[in-house]
Amino acid sequence: MKTLKPTDGALRSYIQRVPLFSSCSEEDLETLMPRAMLLQFDRGEHGFLAGEKACRLDALVSGSAQIYRTLPDGSMKTLHLFSPVALLAEAAVFMGIPFPASCVFPEESLTLSFPRAQLIDIVEKDPAFAWRLMGQMYKKLFEFTSVIASHSQKNAVSRVASYLLGFVQSAPPGNATEPACVILPAPKKDIANYLGIRPESLSRTFATLEKAGAIRVDGQAITILQSEYLENILLDSDPAEF
Repeated sequence: MKTLKPTDGALRSYIQRVPLFSSCSEEDLETLMPRAMLLQFDRGEHGFLAGEKACRLDALVSGSAQIYRTLPDGSMKTLHLFSPVALLAEAAVFMGIPFPASCVFPEESLTLSFPRAQLIDIVEKDPAFAWRLMGQMYKKLFEFTSVIASHSQKNAVSRVASYLLGFVQSAPPGNATEPACVILPAPKKDIANYLGIRPESLSRTFATLEKAGAIRVDGQAITILQSEYLENILLDSDPAEF
């Protein structure tokens, strides 16, 4: 981990990119900036480990982050995969409990780090900030519910289709005629772990969907050409047809 020293203008820009802080008053921004740190993490480096005291809030502003837990048998289970801009383990930070899971960065990444005590002060004097925080937590809960629904699918094709459609549904409004392009936030083996399938099953599923003309795969970039095809996979009662 390396602490960077951006200009005040660059730091302010990074802070305002985080939805939680985008509507902060000038006074709150002036309070946040002296204590905010821009941290650079190398590929494979950890942001925090399960059980550590959650004394700071990290916001991913560049790269990607993987939240995971180590199971009793020593294997790793991926719980979340994040792309910018995203808060990391904000519930643990504001509840004042240890991190329930670990965070590793699959690629070189940047985070904004804020001391917990300073954020608590802002919450106490700015009710609107607290509401924005609740909104961020609700969004995470909704996403986690979608993950559970995806994992209830019995076959790999349905799980992958549900995962890709999640990107389409969460994308900002744009040109409806343009195909959506998804940049996978982690290596494919970690995506497979997240979806609860084998890496080879993910590769076969991508190949099947590409052959059907539903997607185009170019490394980590997935272009969704026919979202209706993916939706039909979830609606069809006989996934073997796909």
